[in-house]
Amino acid sequence: MKSHTIHAVFMLLSLTGLAAFSQPVPPADNTDKDQATSPVAATQEKAAANASHAEEGVAFSVDPANVYSCEGRDRTTSVVKWNVQRPEVKAIKVLISDASNPEKKTLAMMAPIGEAKTGDWVVAGLQVELVDADSGKQLAIHTVTALPCN
Repeated sequence: MKSHTIHAVFMLLSLTGLAAFSQPVPPADNTDKDQATSPVAATQEKAAANASHAEEGVAFSVDPANVYSCEGRDRTTSVVKWNVQRPEVKAIKVLISDASNPEKKTLAMMAPIGEAKTGDWVVAGLQVELVDADSGKQLAIHTVTALPCN
């Protein structure tokens, strides 16, 4: 009887041990929210951050700010927004250019606060520049970058 009890206890402990090791493992993409950003995502964020510059007192954005390098996702329509809080600026121009056509063209000439929508021609390398319409001084610039396809 004593050997049956020892054998039963041993079996129970063995099964408990197996149960502990057979717990499901979360998938690799189920990461903790407090963990650092992946190296690829961090590089993409850094490239996007380095693609824009705005002077003090100028809020400027291009959304979406990037395209993808794969066919079918390599161009987009973007909305350019600005808010220039500088008393000397009475009107702005939004200028566009790229490596294949470096001549700057006017997308919009408007008040210091506004937005303009592009056509479906925003591609990697396109520069969107915000300038003071009177002085021609650059207030902000963004260069559209190409993100890798997934």
